[in-house]
Formats: sequence, C-alpha cells, structure tokens
Amino acid sequence: MANELAFIGLFLTLIGACLLFFYGLPRKKVGNRIIWGDIAIKYAADPNERDAPDSEWQPIATKFLKRAKKLNGTGFALIAVGTLLQMVAICLGLN
Repeated sequence: MANELAFIGLFLTLIGACLLFFYGLPRKKVGNRIIWGDIAIKYAADPNERDAPDSEWQPIATKFLKRAKKLNGTGFALIAVGTLLQMVAICLGLN
C-alpha cells in the first residue's frame, strides 16, 4: 500500500511541476513597461513612471525571456526526470 501511495504522490508532484512550468510566468518591469512571460508587454498603469523607449526595454526583454525560458525548461526537465526515475524505482521495488 505504501508503494502505491508513494507512486500517487510522485505522480501528483509531476503534475504540479507541469502546472508550475506553464503558469509560473516570470515578470520584469522596465520603466513603464511590464514584461510578463512572453505573452504580454504592456504599459504600466502608473502615469508617474518614465516612458521607457523601445531601444531600452526590448533588448532587456529579449535577454530576460531567453534566460527565463532556459532556466524554466531546465528546471522542469530535471523535476520530470527525477520524478520518473523515482516512479521506476518504486515499480521495481528498489526503494
């Protein structure tokens, strides 16, 4: 029974890691622009903030999103592989 519960727990961890990967979008603010994952780049609501020109925020956004994608993808891959290896170990009775 313990092995089945451990397997279910690890499977739920894998699902949680998937949700974190797809919904844990990074966020960064440059002047009056908000970079939120690679979905949106929009003006901030505060009119007192300076207007960041495209030449300032676009290179920052590109670098930020490239780094975030690499780190998020690597983290997800490591969590998924680790979880799958633990599932195999439980199935083989090597725990």
